[in-house]
Amino acid sequence: EEATELLKTIGDFERISDHAVNILSSAEELEHGILTSGREESAVPYRLESVPLGERRFAIKIDNQSMRNLSGSIRIGGREKTFRDLPPEESRLLEFSTEKPISEKNQEITVQTLIDGGKTTPPQKLGLRAILVPKTEKPVIPDGDLSDWPARSRPVPLTLTGRLSAWGKAEDAVRAEARLAWDDSFLYLAVTAWKQGHFPAESSGSLWRGDSVQTAFDTVRNASAGQIGYQDDDFEYAAALVKDRPVVFRSAASAATYDSLGKEIGEISEVQRAIRRYPDRTVYEFAFPRQSVSPFRLQSGEAMRVNILVNIGNRKGRAGYLQLTPGIGEAPKRPGLFMDLVLLP
Repeated sequence: EEATELLKTIGDFERISDHAVNILSSAEELEHGILTSGREESAVPYRLESVPLGERRFAIKIDNQSMRNLSGSIRIGGREKTFRDLPPEESRLLEFSTEKPISEKNQEITVQTLIDGGKTTPPQKLGLRAILVPKTEKPVIPDGDLSDWPARSRPVPLTLTGRLSAWGKAEDAVRAEARLAWDDSFLYLAVTAWKQGHFPAESSGSLWRGDSVQTAFDTVRNASAGQIGYQDDDFEYAAALVKDRPVVFRSAASAATYDSLGKEIGEISEVQRAIRRYPDRTVYEFAFPRQSVSPFRLQSGEAMRVNILVNIGNRKGRAGYLQLTPGIGEAPKRPGLFMDLVLLP
């Protein structure tokens, strides 16, 4: 009797297993069908992106969004570069040069893509801009005095304005700019805000409520334009005076899976900083060590995305902000909208 019951149980188990396999096979077929159908509906089987590489060098990144290998060419002006057998879901960089130097001011480039065996698609216009960061021959000392900065580090205006209810006529006169430099140990950032009066934050956890600076990094440059929120490679920092003490607060950090480095959230000491007040302006100066921007590497030619924001406070609280690009001051965070940053030799 026991043997009979055991055989019956085994038979039931085999029938259940066969049924489960059939269900899983059907689910896989359905998923494949949905993905294939969605991709076949796309008229353009690829996605293009401009990637700054240096002062006059850039690449076009082509992502294969189809279900087959792609071959073809990319034309910009009279120049043409070909690619062969680009697998699905992979990308390739095709390098070009530009007549005008790349800067934070947008250049528009017209790209014609020709896919072998495919329909001719209309030319696509892409923007090209970046902050080109020079290497300094001697370390920059974060002390609020910018006289030791390299001459090649040009000021970049922060002009994108966000006005809140406390904004008034006095805030219309505020202006700000940023500078960047690097060496083998640090990424340097200086932000100058021309503003009358100073209204500090009350605590390290709410630095953005008063006069302060925020900066964020998309370290592996992987956020799409539509990306909502930070990913596990991104950083965000805020800095301000709290009771005359310069405080740096980290609210987002890259995961240890990239570099085996733990990075705590909250008030930190690893970033060297100085916040110096002058009669007509406040200077914020920082030296980010390698672990504070990792997995981005401090090496010539490396690139990531950056955004910089100056918060403007007054007696009513946070009045608004000036920033480099969208992505920090307004909700939600949008790292795909940050500006490219390239380390020069």
